[in-house]
Amino acid sequence: MSNLSVTCRPFAPHDLDSLLALHHRVFHENRTREQWEWKFLGNPDGEAIIMVAEAGQEIIGHYGLIPRTFFAAGHQLTAYQEVDLIIDRSARQPGLFRTLGMMAYRAAVQRGAPFTYGYPNTRSTPVGVQKLGWEPVAPIHLLSRYAAMEQLAYTGLRPVARAIQCSLDRWISWRNRLDNRPAVKPLDLERQTDAIFWEDYTRGQQIIMRRSPDYLKWRYARSPAREYEAFFVDSATGPRGVAIARVVQEKTMVLWLLELTARDPAAWHSLIDHCCSMCRERNIPVMKSWQLGPTDERRQLARHGFIRRRAPVFQVVRPLGSKAVMDLLRSPARWYVTLGDADGI
Repeated sequence: MSNLSVTCRPFAPHDLDSLLALHHRVFHENRTREQWEWKFLGNPDGEAIIMVAEAGQEIIGHYGLIPRTFFAAGHQLTAYQEVDLIIDRSARQPGLFRTLGMMAYRAAVQRGAPFTYGYPNTRSTPVGVQKLGWEPVAPIHLLSRYAAMEQLAYTGLRPVARAIQCSLDRWISWRNRLDNRPAVKPLDLERQTDAIFWEDYTRGQQIIMRRSPDYLKWRYARSPAREYEAFFVDSATGPRGVAIARVVQEKTMVLWLLELTARDPAAWHSLIDHCCSMCRERNIPVMKSWQLGPTDERRQLARHGFIRRRAPVFQVVRPLGSKAVMDLLRSPARWYVTLGDADGI
């Protein structure tokens, strides 16, 4: 296949079957039409940019950019997240990856985008830096909390683990009453997102992706591939805090915490305690999250037993706009990024 003539061009609807076959060959996942349409056509932030490479009437390469609305230094703007950067291994040609990427960037510039961004792994990051002009912002911090009770159970001390767990549950319940911590309720992501205070929260961050009601419904409630659970702390004036999570079977069961924000410390700690209780009730031994952003939030998670280490993922940006914008983007302290900004995208 490497000897065939390759044409790089924008995606056309008749490419979809061949594109899904390429995705399966490279990622060994059976992505459905519904999943692809949700990801590239359903996004309320706008129309995706998709470039493909074709050889012999078969799609052998793909470069996707999906729009995201940002608040950056008080201004609202649209940038593009780089997703599904695929080249068929049997058809790789020198410069093909760069050609697709530069075509996608030119299309983004025509739409007025100041930058693109992404979350490549440590192996892909140097390639993008060299060939496409990516600029690493910072490594993403992985935060993990391991259930000590589960570790005891693995050693055969299951009765001891159960006794300690019961005592721990009683202590948490007593502490919450003593602290007058607010109750946590389920959140219907399809019907209740209008009441979430993300818009207020964005005003305190320098660079944060907007979480509008339409975006939250598309991102979490209507995802065809993954199921999410959401919780909130209510008050007379609206939610005081929101958390969104999903349970995944990896080497063991893991609760991934995708979104967590609150107006006050009591609501914040109530949401974390609720997620910890979920893990105990469902025998989930590990809770994880990752983020790039305020260090005070990482300190609060550390108080709840989360351990910080570097994840094999980088936050990168690709400059398309003015130098002033890029000077802002290059500072990791100015970003607020959560797992919800990338999971399933």
